[in-house]
Amino acid sequence: MHTVTVDNTEELGSVFIRTPDIVEVIKPQKRVEWWDVNELQPFPDHDLDFEPKDSIIRSCYRNQYAKSFPVVREDGTIINGHKRIKAARVAGLDHHPVEVIDVTDDQAAELFAVAHRSQLNNTSDDANDSEDGPEAEAQDSSDDANSESD
Repeated sequence: MHTVTVDNTEELGSVFIRTPDIVEVIKPQKRVEWWDVNELQPFPDHDLDFEPKDSIIRSCYRNQYAKSFPVVREDGTIINGHKRIKAARVAGLDHHPVEVIDVTDDQAAELFAVAHRSQLNNTSDDANDSEDGPEAEAQDSSDDANSESD
């Protein structure tokens, strides 16, 4: 670990702490906040007919968050992460960390379209299985592979 008085230029890698009392961001790059899941509402164009995967629900229950931070507007509108927030609700979480972004309505619509383009272009059942976009789907696959060793 690092000491405050000695700079030995060693870096500490990623550390996972299940329930930290305090989180201090030294070099903020993203605005991540702890939001009440009931204050978050779906993007107006989002299809609400979906169920989150069991692996996401288990992750929420076990780790108290859904593997990655959903992206929301300052008013609480979810741009990307609808399934993760629903999984958090199903798992009984009252709050979930989210990345908050300040965007216009047009920018929000464009970000939503980019995040969900595979679902918007593909009406098959496979499109409904992805987790709010290609990045989350790739992460879900790697997490499923890692959970097999648990």
